[in-house]
Amino acid sequence: MVIAVLGPPEVEALVDEALQAGAPVAVVCASEGEVVEPPPGGVWINDAWAGEGGRGVLGAGVLAAAQRSGVDVDAGLRGARGSVAAAQRPLADNPPWSLARALRLASAELGRDSVAHVSGPELRAFADWAARAQAGAMQAPSATVAARPLPSRAELGDLDWSAALASARDVVVILWQVGGAESPAAEALGGEGTPVLRVQLSALDAENLGAAFAFWISVLDALSALEQRGA
Repeated sequence: MVIAVLGPPEVEALVDEALQAGAPVAVVCASEGEVVEPPPGGVWINDAWAGEGGRGVLGAGVLAAAQRSGVDVDAGLRGARGSVAAAQRPLADNPPWSLARALRLASAELGRDSVAHVSGPELRAFADWAARAQAGAMQAPSATVAARPLPSRAELGDLDWSAALASARDVVVILWQVGGAESPAAEALGGEGTPVLRVQLSALDAENLGAAFAFWISVLDALSALEQRGA
């Protein structure tokens, strides 16, 4: 697949060559407000973050592959834009800032530098990505604090992991959930005083997952700013 980011004049020629060769093409905008018709058999990704190229899971290649695999990318991007808008609110009403601040306070005031991402099987892949993204961000150089321990990943209901996390004195848990239903396994995580920060998706669909991806990127951006970490 050819990923064509609109902007440079030579892009159209490359798209034409790819179409003549029979290659699938994904066309991506580099700024808000552009709307184009994708080439025959191609894909149009209407999102400037994709065109930016530096957002990993929200990048052009991933989004194009997802759309060709049947994922509702438009809904995912709609959710992501909602999270981005929330991240621009004043700090008193800013969900990513609130979670970043909670993680910073847990580290500075409680000595809990280790973060464990916990989820059920339905969010396993997302929690894995969240932990990896955090690992990269928190190892970046900082003028104020040392690199954080690498985050861990645990499955909700794994008794061995739950017991270890509940008794740990240097861990804060981020619990990724779908819906607000309580479970004994979730309650047990905080049984020994381990802080548990819950992030709840209202449904397991493309829009909510897109919102969650953008939300966590915004949390890491805010946390990096709080700790003066390089990009």
